[in-house]
Amino acid sequence: MFAILYGVLALVGLCAGLVIAARARELCWRAPVDHELLDRALREARSDATSSALLARTLEPSWVAELLRVGAQARAEGQPADDAIDEALMDLRARTTHSLLTVNVLGRVAPPLAFMAAIVTMATALRHDAGLLSLQKGLAESIAVNQAVLAIATGTTISLVCRFAIDLLSRRGARLLGDLQRAVALLDELRAAT
Repeated sequence: MFAILYGVLALVGLCAGLVIAARARELCWRAPVDHELLDRALREARSDATSSALLARTLEPSWVAELLRVGAQARAEGQPADDAIDEALMDLRARTTHSLLTVNVLGRVAPPLAFMAAIVTMATALRHDAGLLSLQKGLAESIAVNQAVLAIATGTTISLVCRFAIDLLSRRGARLLGDLQRAVALLDELRAAT
């Protein structure tokens, strides 16, 4: 029974690690914008759709490039770019917190699952139904204690890693949203100047 519960605990840890890695990749490598490149490109750009599209290609794969692309596409279709950019900004705001709830749930599930594994292991050992392990006095109990400590340590580690990742990715997302607001303000200044 311990193997099943510990396997589920390991699966929870693996899922949490994969979700954290995907979020970290998105927020730390894909989404950020190079501010020097953005400032230089905005100084050189005009406010028409072709320069916005060119600027978006220059800044890819950042989220600012997505905003520029949406604005350029809206202008090309004859729609107000501000509305399209605001909608895209709300979508990006939602993407900053995407999957953090999943990481939170996985982090909260791990410790109780670990304690269940520890209780089941200790209960099995204390029933004195250990088979061949009962030939050596205390061996079954010693193995059960080791497995219980391993399960609790694993569950606690998964929980702590999830909490740390949530904190780190939340702060990174807030910083990205500030960068996006700054980029939108710079684009508005550029549009107003021309």
